Amino acid sequence: MRGTLVRLGEYNRPRLLQGVVDYLKTQHIDVTIRVLDGQTAELWVQDTHLEKALPIWQQFIRDPHAQQFQDAAWALNQTSPLFTYPSSSLNLMSRAKALDPFVFLTALICFVTFFSLHLVAPEATFHTFQFEKSNVFHWFSPVFLHFDVLHLVFNLMWWIYLGDKIAKQFSQLTLITLFACSALASNWMQYLIVDANFGGMSGVVYALCGFLWLNHSRYPHGPMLLPKAMIGLMLVWMLVGFADILYVSMANWAHLFGLIVGGLLGWGWGKPSGTST
Repeated sequence: MRGTLVRLGEYNRPRLLQGVVDYLKTQHIDVTIRVLDGQTAELWVQDTHLEKALPIWQQFIRDPHAQQFQDAAWALNQTSPLFTYPSSSLNLMSRAKALDPFVFLTALICFVTFFSLHLVAPEATFHTFQFEKSNVFHWFSPVFLHFDVLHLVFNLMWWIYLGDKIAKQFSQLTLITLFACSALASNWMQYLIVDANFGGMSGVVYALCGFLWLNHSRYPHGPMLLPKAMIGLMLVWMLVGFADILYVSMANWAHLFGLIVGGLLGWGWGKPSGTST
């Protein structure tokens, strides 16, 4: 009886990745490869094979040039490449189809709202999505408001990158829970401390960062989904916002409480797929 597929890891150097895939096969471990783009892929194995596969994967991460990985293709008489390199096309349609549906839908709502806010009905759109304490929908709706192109692109870049990882590494329910809790907390705190004139998904983005940061701190043997340098960058950006030295007004309290909520959920949540005990 076949078990459940669990994520072993992700790697972005295909010529080296071929070696560990072949070696796992020589150990009678079936590998499922999910290509994220032309240069990066995720490796998934049956949960019954995870205990045997994880030390091999960790050894590969430490030394991908080890002789055992280089010799594996010869042992299997493997001649077909793991990857075919993409053309210069961005393949935007295929990338959009590969996104988690909740990630895609949320990004689409943000785009439509941005278009309406700037080109169709600015005042009506703002009041439709502005925070309002007497309406439950408006407790969440400000996350869809973005006031300039940079604001929109920055937030959606992080939302798509981190949100899709969380949905696939944990579950879609994890992402939806994180989205709802962080939107609720960050919007309410920004309103209570400042006012209702704010918008954007930054509080949710900071929650995604906090979730991955604290979850990996608790389960350090799991995959590193958010590099420490990116965590540092986001924290510095938050401090810059609180220092009020930029020409734009930032919803700093939404950022802070989004980070706190995400961190608490990340610490209390279960292990990601492919984590050793």
